[in-house]
Amino acid sequence: MPRRLALVLLLLPLFATTVLVAGRRSSPPPPATLSGSVRDAAGPVAGACVRFKATAISALSDRGGAFRLPRRSGRVTASKDGYLIAGARAESPLTLTLKRLPAEDNEEYQWVDPAPDLAGRHNCANCHAEIYREWSASAHARSATGRHFRNLYDGSDWHGKPNVGWSLLRDKPDGSAVCNACHVPTMPFDGEASFDLRNARAVAARGVHCDYCHKVQDVAGGKIGLTHGRFNLKLLRPAEGQLFFGPLDDVDRGEDTFSPLYRDSRYCASCHEGVVFGVPVYTT
Repeated sequence: MPRRLALVLLLLPLFATTVLVAGRRSSPPPPATLSGSVRDAAGPVAGACVRFKATAISALSDRGGAFRLPRRSGRVTASKDGYLIAGARAESPLTLTLKRLPAEDNEEYQWVDPAPDLAGRHNCANCHAEIYREWSASAHARSATGRHFRNLYDGSDWHGKPNVGWSLLRDKPDGSAVCNACHVPTMPFDGEASFDLRNARAVAARGVHCDYCHKVQDVAGGKIGLTHGRFNLKLLRPAEGQLFFGPLDDVDRGEDTFSPLYRDSRYCASCHEGVVFGVPVYTT
């Protein structure tokens, strides 16, 4: 083999490697940030919290709705008061579109039963079995039926024998609405029967249940301790679809919204602080 050809064959792999490395160096590096914008039907949305789902990595959208996050894989959500939470895969550029909450509460809304249902309805326990079991063992689940409460409410004894002890219904009948406002908050207040919680049926008889608690939008503004239960809670029930308020801002199923109230003691106080006939009956 001629000496010149041998030298070319010897240097060829080195030349190919150099070209390959040079080609790699010429490709632009991936961007270090994930950019995008938050919008609603009217245009850009400022002040939305944009978050990598289930992480502390977040940013606020600016006046033009734009945001930047460190680039990584995962899912990105956007939330703001007054909107349902939106979400999408982390792809740049990313547009997250928020949908406004209903403007008015729907009083004709049919409450969702917390108990499991095999017929395919969206009952709470169908997906949240462990949470349902925890709730089932709580006083909230027995707020309408608990024997200690019923003994004082209707004067019965532990075994259900009537007219044994003091009775709210007998001695202070005007106070029954106070009890009902906390103990059967989803019982319709639309007739004489509604003043006796023993008439509660179906979902109302479940007491303080999941769907009710997740429909509380705000405190209505009454005086804590004197404005009781649902009378001091502002509800927002949808006319179509579904809507749940909660303490997490990255639940992006399309029917959830973040509310800071769920991390505030005022959320509980309307039912857990009570002055009845001038007497502090329950207080936390």
